[in-house]
Amino acid sequence: MTGRLTKRDYLRPQYVRGCAAHVAGDHAAALRIFRQLARRGDAPAQFMLGSMYHKGEAVGADLREALIHYLVAANQGEPRAAHMLGCMHCTGEAVEEDPGEALLWFRQSAEWGYAPAQFSLGTMYSSGVDVARDLREAMRWLFLAALQGHPQARLELHAVAIAARRQRRARK
Repeated sequence: MTGRLTKRDYLRPQYVRGCAAHVAGDHAAALRIFRQLARRGDAPAQFMLGSMYHKGEAVGADLREALIHYLVAANQGEPRAAHMLGCMHCTGEAVEEDPGEALLWFRQSAEWGYAPAQFSLGTMYSSGVDVARDLREAMRWLFLAALQGHPQARLELHAVAIAARRQRRARK
């Protein structure tokens, strides 16, 4: 499986059972289901395994193992995994801190339509930390995240719009 995942990928009965077990706190059952699916190359299950290793749910916390599962899932088009790889490269979790690599993973996930990645990318461009400040690019990504209902994107978009207005006025 390559390319963008569809809603159908997340609604398969076995995956849904794994998610239900996870939400119910039965992490051992969720782990069994996600491992079984992951062995068959299931990207959403790979992401969930990565998340469980990241948080230490039913397994000891193991950031290296989480990273491996996230990489496998992201390389199959799982946007949540690509976003987590961006976060890990941003903070230096299990990898060397690398803002450039974080930007690449955030962009990939954002292009796949994942609102948290769009927000992350927008805030990177608005702050100008680790990337050239670009308020137009920031507004683009924040707007897309806000359209999907991302809770902080609308507020950040408003702040960036004010900064862009001030910047335009200062040039005149």
